[in-house]
Amino acid sequence: MLHSVSEKIAYLISDKEDSYPMEIYTYGIELILSSLIGTVLVIASGIIFNLFFESIIFSLALSGIRFFSGGYHAKTYLKCNIIYFLSYFFTMIVYLLYHQYFTKYNAGTLSVLITVSILIVALFSPVENKNKKIDDDQKVKFKLLSIIILLLEGMGCYFIFNIFNFSEILVIIPTIIVVDISIVAEVIIKRHNFNIATE
Repeated sequence: MLHSVSEKIAYLISDKEDSYPMEIYTYGIELILSSLIGTVLVIASGIIFNLFFESIIFSLALSGIRFFSGGYHAKTYLKCNIIYFLSYFFTMIVYLLYHQYFTKYNAGTLSVLITVSILIVALFSPVENKNKKIDDDQKVKFKLLSIIILLLEGMGCYFIFNIFNFSEILVIIPTIIVVDISIVAEVIIKRHNFNIATE
């Protein structure tokens, strides 16, 4: 359904004299629509469960790192949105549990998490998928940007919470965990598939 809608939109907006194939327009529109559906579901859930700010922070923090680090890539847009929503659900549960125990002086958990995340990103990112090929120069650039964004999000989370007591920012902590899981999962799947292919 999403593909057919994207094809119709692509047909309406494309120029008949354009040299780009219709498939490129269709694929781009599919990505936009799929991302929009996922984001609307997350924000709507945030409004329903009184987690509006947390939902926005989750969306921004997740996309900020994942754009450069890569991670698990579902084969269909439906699976992609289901996994995205499950990631959001997991993040909110961990956030609500962790929020009860995080204190103004508790930097230890965050420091360990950021250190582990940096190691994961340094070792495995950026994770490619068949629709997003990355050359060697881009890999170095994306890896560095992933680490920088990770550090900024981690430090921003700690200081914003301690200075402004804005507890909603703590949702960044489980969001980073979701990114780590996504990267490791995709690496394991790729290696498993490679081993099967070489047997």
